[in-house]
Amino acid sequence: MAIWCETISRELYSEEFRALVIRTFLHKKHEILPAEAYRLHKTGWILRCRIHQPPPGASPGRGVYMGWSRVTAVAGMTLIVALACGPSGGVTTSSRGGSATRVWAFSDAKLVQPASAYADYLAAHRDEICQTAETGSKEMQLPQALSSLEGALASAAGPNALKQLANTKVGKSAAQAETVAAAEIVTANPGGSLAALLIAHNDEPKEARHLENAAVVAISLGYPQEALALLTAAKGLSEGRSAEMGIDRAARMLNNQAYALIRLGRWSEAVPLLKSAIGREPLLNEAQRNLAVALTCLGNTQAAALAQRAGERRNHLKDIGDPAQAQRFDPAQVYDLSQGQRVQLPQLTYPTTLDQAAGAAPKFESDYNKRTSETAALSSQLPSLVWSSAGKSPLTTIRTLQIESLSANLQATPELMQLSASLKTNLQTLDDLTKNWGTDSNNAIADCDNRFGNSSAGLDCYKKWCSGAQPVAHRGWLPAVKAADKALRAWSDAYSHFASGLASNIKDPVAHQWMLVDEQYWLKLNYTLLLGSAKTWVTVMALGKGICFDQATDAPAETKDGTAASAHSCTNLIGGTSFAVNLEVVSVSVSCEEVGVEADAPLAEGGFAEAGLFASTSYKFKDGSTTLFAGTYAKTNEIGGLSAGAKAGLYMTVDQSGNMQDVGMRGEASIDQEHGPGSASFSGPEASWSFVGAADSAGG
Repeated sequence: MAIWCETISRELYSEEFRALVIRTFLHKKHEILPAEAYRLHKTGWILRCRIHQPPPGASPGRGVYMGWSRVTAVAGMTLIVALACGPSGGVTTSSRGGSATRVWAFSDAKLVQPASAYADYLAAHRDEICQTAETGSKEMQLPQALSSLEGALASAAGPNALKQLANTKVGKSAAQAETVAAAEIVTANPGGSLAALLIAHNDEPKEARHLENAAVVAISLGYPQEALALLTAAKGLSEGRSAEMGIDRAARMLNNQAYALIRLGRWSEAVPLLKSAIGREPLLNEAQRNLAVALTCLGNTQAAALAQRAGERRNHLKDIGDPAQAQRFDPAQVYDLSQGQRVQLPQLTYPTTLDQAAGAAPKFESDYNKRTSETAALSSQLPSLVWSSAGKSPLTTIRTLQIESLSANLQATPELMQLSASLKTNLQTLDDLTKNWGTDSNNAIADCDNRFGNSSAGLDCYKKWCSGAQPVAHRGWLPAVKAADKALRAWSDAYSHFASGLASNIKDPVAHQWMLVDEQYWLKLNYTLLLGSAKTWVTVMALGKGICFDQATDAPAETKDGTAASAHSCTNLIGGTSFAVNLEVVSVSVSCEEVGVEADAPLAEGGFAEAGLFASTSYKFKDGSTTLFAGTYAKTNEIGGLSAGAKAGLYMTVDQSGNMQDVGMRGEASIDQEHGPGSASFSGPEASWSFVGAADSAGG
């Protein structure tokens, strides 16, 4: 596998440049071309990259061959994700209490492929997708299931390991046990997580959530039959707290039951449960992904592909564009664009008469050369502003690249698509007028030559023709160039607001500056295209002086300079959705594009060291993920300062290696500009936790 990059002419509407990030499905994971490759800017040229072997006999002067380079930090992650940052992001829902809530999710901006791409992958990887636990296991009751799981943990960690963990704070507080269980999932220690959850059940045997959470972890360890027993028992118990993040409890239970059935190879039994879960809770995209696995294993890859496609995002966004292609969405559904700054282009005066055209021609030439040089200077700045992902989390890397890619898409929103199409039409009209004048003029010269030969009579013939035709042509050009000018300014007004609004979602100063320079580049390039078209026409008209008209009148070209691109950097005061969770052994924080996962020194009595005794208990299956939903623990209406009634909360999706694959939060839809649209900061024991399992990885 390799990347072949060719230099191609940079055009205003080049579709190739839209994809700054090169994508491919390789082992179900996306890969990213190094930033240096897709950010290479040369005056008048860009790189177009395709994923394949270099063409036979390719000339080094035509293309640049680059071996495939994997960005290891994003291995196993989804290519395009983004945290909705601000009042425009997220999908609004209503709680039972009537208060509107909003879910902000990294997966909202994920690249969603055509259903055919998922169908091809699912069919090719059916054997590994459909892995099951040991066959022949029999149904069991809760005591038998608990004994089996405790025995498995004892075999892995020693006969006294579970007792050692219970003698810490874990055994005295179910809240602390839940914190340990969540932290061990994040740190890829499912055995420690299961042990803590079994202790939580012993502490609060009538709390349904502890059994359900333990079941999810047990499934991933290869004990789906035991998990079904735990889930059956949990259905007969109540939960003493609000549903975490407002996720429908029945839907959560149905999904987890189906997850166990999938690992038992009972796929046909899982399908109706998953369809019911999806109908009850649209936000539970784990159910869609599990449905894709079950349908694949039943041989229905077409239906499975549709389920996989539907499960790629947490929220369901309105898509735009061709449904047979990768899905596109209006970025305003995901990002806060309210902080965008509109740029004013330089003002141009267009000559109304031929004598003014003759007088203005040198100024159009000078202004065009000036703007061309400025455009080239902006282009030359971009390689020096290449953002480095060193020290950044995978989700931060992915989100930053996604926002940069969108900002360079001149047709990224429905409005920009319409405005850019109008501009393209108007520029084409100007081009046609110039070509038509050249054709008509050449035809007139040929006609006069045919009639009078190369003589003064032939020249007089042409003068007579052009003295009448040239004023008519110029009068036709004038409204056309004004229409193009209007179309350009409408597009630039919308694009500058969009691009700078996107930049306000970025905190990193290098990436932020790259976006501003890139925005200014595209604005200046498009302006220079119109200026160059006008310069060509005016210059051609000026050539008629002394033949088609007699005098030149001084006239300007540019009359007022424009403004430069600017944007706020992302802060919580502008609307950066943020949260921080301290799980005592690991901390997770999200703010703007930044997602951090840091190891902390655990509390001596917290039970984390003892949970480490179970680290040898590993995941059974090659693929899978666990989503941790956090909600209110006490009888309050907020979690860590995030207010949204009973639906306040956040979630983290973690794969089997402990990689954070998705994060998000739910809060009130109303925005408090002083504190941002939603923020939470709390320690693990301050929240209750619910686990939801999926038989595939969310980053697939």
